[in-house]
Amino acid sequence: MKSEAGGGNAFYLKSLATCLHKITGDGYTDNFVATANGFRSYSTNKTYLPEEIKIINSFWFESNVSSDQDKTAALHLIETRDGNKGTLVDTGNALSALKLMDTAKQQEK
Repeated sequence: MKSEAGGGNAFYLKSLATCLHKITGDGYTDNFVATANGFRSYSTNKTYLPEEIKIINSFWFESNVSSDQDKTAALHLIETRDGNKGTLVDTGNALSALKLMDTAKQQEK
């Protein structure tokens, strides 16, 4: 997978673990989870509304195990209005996907 993270140089990422390692080194150290109220930071326990975050980049990964071919994961780089930087790993959680779609639509406006 070839992409740019947070405005850095292009790099090749073979796995979610490799990508997380690289992204953490780029300063995306917090972890977020989608909740019914927004996106909650694990490090601060603060919940951000969709309009308070920006999705900087997204990476998609597919399983290479034959029995898990339909399994995918997405890694989203998030920056908040107050300067927090982190990731949200989406493994098919419907709530997470809906929250991210709503946020992306708001950012297009």
